[in-house]
Amino acid sequence: MEKGFYHPQRGYWQVTGEVLQSVIDKYPNGTIEVPVKPSSYHQWRNGVWVEVLPTLEEIIAKNEARIERSKQEFDNQNSVNNVLLKIGFQQENRIRALEGAQAVTAAQFRTWVESQIE
Repeated sequence: MEKGFYHPQRGYWQVTGEVLQSVIDKYPNGTIEVPVKPSSYHQWRNGVWVEVLPTLEEIIAKNEARIERSKQEFDNQNSVNNVLLKIGFQQENRIRALEGAQAVTAAQFRTWVESQIE
């Protein structure tokens, strides 16, 4: 069973299972139990969940930021994406060698990979 809680400064959180009263007693003053949040597009306002959809501009900006973060991760030496890019590049050229095709450069491969990010 899921339960929702809301605090004016801390926002919304959700728990699963039964919550002991001793745990609830430790929640910050002002915390109230609320219905489970219907979606990520809902905000708690005046005692009810209100759907607040993002504008087209907000959706586009968020998507562009996500794509840019993905591309930047290719340069982060501590990123799994960086390692996977290198492995993918090596595998691509090994397959090309087996097929008798010309190898691609790292720059060509990266450009292709970046074009695949949606």
